[in-house]
Amino acid sequence: MPVDHTLYQLINQAWVSSWADHLMVFVSDKINWMPLYLLLFAFAIKAFKKKALWMLCCVILVVAASDQICSSLMKPMFKRVRPCHEVSLTPRLPNGVSCSDSYSMASSHAANHFAIAVFIILLLPSMSIGYKAAALFWAALIAYSRVYCGVHYPSDVLVGALVGVLMAFLGFTLYKKGLKPLKLL
Repeated sequence: MPVDHTLYQLINQAWVSSWADHLMVFVSDKINWMPLYLLLFAFAIKAFKKKALWMLCCVILVVAASDQICSSLMKPMFKRVRPCHEVSLTPRLPNGVSCSDSYSMASSHAANHFAIAVFIILLLPSMSIGYKAAALFWAALIAYSRVYCGVHYPSDVLVGALVGVLMAFLGFTLYKKGLKPLKLL
């Protein structure tokens, strides 16, 4: 895919800077987002009381499903080598980034974070447009960081994002159906 390779090289090699290296490595590390996840869960408990546990269960299912579809189904099926292993692309890995030996298609990072962002947007329809935009920007930034850091092609993160969005919609359907039997309405 020449377009995918060209866009990869632009993001990974041309549109770079030392401050962006630090930012993208930080953004790409899922451990750095744990405080945000805990804060969101604390907010959910305070705002939704008993519903918060069901919300958390659904978020966990959505993320687990998106992660497993990408990692256990798509990556072994497509067997696409990560761009950081393609010498012809002259990949650039910022300090702190290593190139995994797992396959590239599709990005679990993109899938998982889009799943969370879209599920939250669906869960809180009255949330302001600014917060909705921030949630999508957050997921897109993480997806972009995977290309910037050299470990995924743009199409990997696009497909991962689509998997995450689909899982969010399916998870939200499950969430709504589970409210009545759990007597949480």
